[in-house]
Amino acid sequence: MAVRIITDSVSDLPGDLKSAYGIEVLPLMVNFGEVSYRDGIDLSPEAFFEKLKSAEMLPTTSQVNVGQFVECFERVIEAGDEAVVITLSSKLSGTYSAAVTAAEEMGSETISVIDSRFVSFGQGLLVLKAAEMAREGMSREAIVKACGQLTERLVMLIFVDTLTYLHKGGRLSGAEAMIGGLLSVKPILHVKDGALAPLDKVRGRKKSQKWFEQYLETHAPEFSEESVGFFHAADPQFMEEMIDVAAEMIHPSKIYRSTVGAVVGTHSGPGCVAFAYFRK
Repeated sequence: MAVRIITDSVSDLPGDLKSAYGIEVLPLMVNFGEVSYRDGIDLSPEAFFEKLKSAEMLPTTSQVNVGQFVECFERVIEAGDEAVVITLSSKLSGTYSAAVTAAEEMGSETISVIDSRFVSFGQGLLVLKAAEMAREGMSREAIVKACGQLTERLVMLIFVDTLTYLHKGGRLSGAEAMIGGLLSVKPILHVKDGALAPLDKVRGRKKSQKWFEQYLETHAPEFSEESVGFFHAADPQFMEEMIDVAAEMIHPSKIYRSTVGAVVGTHSGPGCVAFAYFRK
């Protein structure tokens, strides 16, 4: 009896990692007006950000529904397997609730649903940990317990390039966005209690990198040689610059690279870079 790891497309897992660990990913829907796309299937991150540039209104997203989870869980049960399902934060989508409802409808005790309380590759980093544990032969119950502990240690920082999309999404007033643009203010966000929240702001891209250097120095006792994740929204060059800083200062055992998808990208816009790690 195998333990399968299932997640949603907001985890932004690179294709090679999904294949390597046999992770099943259920897509959210991304809606530009009347046209809907399966996130990561019909619409790649690159195509999403191209469409976002010319969109007059922000796209909307639709959660993975109960029916999709039921179909997935039926396959798991028919194969005689168990599953650990890790969704994006329940504060940002109804996907977690849909997964719980589907598991209850199936009446099976072999499917466990976890609210990651994160998004994008912050969530993806937790999924990879679960997949590693499943590969090592750990039980479903042990994986669930370990993921609960890992979630408490997970940290995610997001360096935003423009305030335009935060304004479009209702996170900033027009005046704040205009002034921020004139002053070249770069917000720094983090995930707090399952939601995106402001952490700091700097003036200019170079100061974002300097802030990151100071953060790594200040939080040095938190870092171990565990894997870390970097992910970008249509700005691989800035991501690589931030990776160089981290590689020199904290020496992680492995650095994962990924691309921000539609959910975080809708509010961050192109040009953001994010960093996720597990505290000691």
